Amino acid sequence: MENIKVESPQDILPIVEKYSIDDGYALFKYVRGYTVLSVVEPKQIRNQIFFLLKKDGDKPTFRILRYFRGFGDIGIDAEFTPETVEEGVIITFETLSQHFL
Repeated sequence: MENIKVESPQDILPIVEKYSIDDGYALFKYVRGYTVLSVVEPKQIRNQIFFLLKKDGDKPTFRILRYFRGFGDIGIDAEFTPETVEEGVIITFETLSQHFL
């Protein structure tokens, strides 16, 4: 379920159904205009789901979202336009490490 370009609420229905997300419209507001590259539901942190998003442009912008099950809370953990691939990997690793390590 990768590389879903989100332009309308219907575009994220497969994600909403697969991950049992209570408020799909709230999620839509955060992912509209982005492509969902990956969705991760960590085994150790069952109440959270992470989304890696990409917005195309002169320089692509990436966004890491975190969704809390039960609360229905969605937040942006990181939003960045990396100058190099290495910078993007480091930002992603450091962002996710805050939750896993």
